[in-house]
Amino acid sequence: MTASGSTLAEFLMESPLRGADLDLERQRDTPRDPPL
Repeated sequence: MTASGSTLAEFLMESPLRGADLDLERQRDTPRDPPL
């Protein structure tokens, strides 16, 4: 990002996913057991 001269905010504003109405809410159900 620094090489192109843009800031993080500019990078996020130019993202193709901007305005895609993504659901970024965290699920609060029980966690999964990790494979050991």
